[in-house]
Amino acid sequence: MKAKWQHVLVQLVGHGVIKIQTPQYGVPLPFTCDLEILETIPAVRRAVLDFLFEHLTPHRHEFDIVSAVPGGCKVLAALLAHELNLPYILPLCVDTHGAPSIFLYGAKKSSEGIHRILLVQEFVKNSASVENMHRILFSQGCITTRVVALIDADRVNSVNRFLQYDATTSAVYDSMFRMDDVLDELETCSDRYGLQYELVHAARVHFAKMAGTLPP
Repeated sequence: MKAKWQHVLVQLVGHGVIKIQTPQYGVPLPFTCDLEILETIPAVRRAVLDFLFEHLTPHRHEFDIVSAVPGGCKVLAALLAHELNLPYILPLCVDTHGAPSIFLYGAKKSSEGIHRILLVQEFVKNSASVENMHRILFSQGCITTRVVALIDADRVNSVNRFLQYDATTSAVYDSMFRMDDVLDELETCSDRYGLQYELVHAARVHFAKMAGTLPP
């Protein structure tokens, strides 16, 4: 699994999905995450989908429907649902009388009963989006049973703490690429990823120092 993790990371870094930047004062994250590249470059998209499919297949019995948090990738979670041969609920942000709200496209087409949800978020900085989407799904009779985060920059582990302590869910949290692990890997093997050691080292130190500050 380590080799496959590294293969996907080569794609993410090599194509600029994850881009290490020189640390700046007042900027908590010394990197950027480009979700558009993740979805539009075939090699990256295929590597990520294969990696997620292999990881989630043994847990396929835990969920009946795939959904995603609003504001992330446009189609990646839907493609994952296709790979898993599962229905998909798409969250749409709509303007209702001047106030934004979330409409669950596809929810009415699902079979009746309690729906068990695999919730996908491609880039996590804190728990806000997961909490919001979980509560919207819960209000529609859905139970979040598993949350998978592709790139995880949640330095205070707020998503996992929410899932552990919220009374309406006992979902398992899968963090596929925790950024502290990613930065450790990039620093140790900087040549493999075509990066300068000094840049990655500075980014890793900065990320660790800022661990007590939630990113905006």
